[in-house]
Amino acid sequence: MASGVKLPWKQKDIKLRGWAIECRINVEDCYHNFIPFPGQLITYKPPQIENVRIDSAVYEGYIITPFYDSMIAKVIAWATDRKKAISLILEALKDFKIEGVKTTISLHYKLLVAQAFQKGIIDTNYLELHLEDILKQ
Repeated sequence: MASGVKLPWKQKDIKLRGWAIECRINVEDCYHNFIPFPGQLITYKPPQIENVRIDSAVYEGYIITPFYDSMIAKVIAWATDRKKAISLILEALKDFKIEGVKTTISLHYKLLVAQAFQKGIIDTNYLELHLEDILKQ
């Protein structure tokens, strides 16, 4: 497209199929203003669940430095509908084992089980407005 080549299909040919949801796993301390939490990954066992993809380049023993982005993995789940996708990613977050550093895994889990998220009534201000309550769960 950037070079002017036309795509072989039109918008009307594109059909929606299923639902995907992604959580970005950062090494940060959610309880202390999301301060980065560099260190060594003592345990790193990503979930292995059908229709869940983990994008990551870290491994057990990997040393996370403070000099780069704190994201160490993306967890992506796909299912036929939103409710199933949420259930699948919750299972993946529960099965993701990381030790040696603090991560945002528990925050993602708490957000995904929150009634507002389950009902689909959150917006981009939700976390800022409700972080304290979410972390207490």
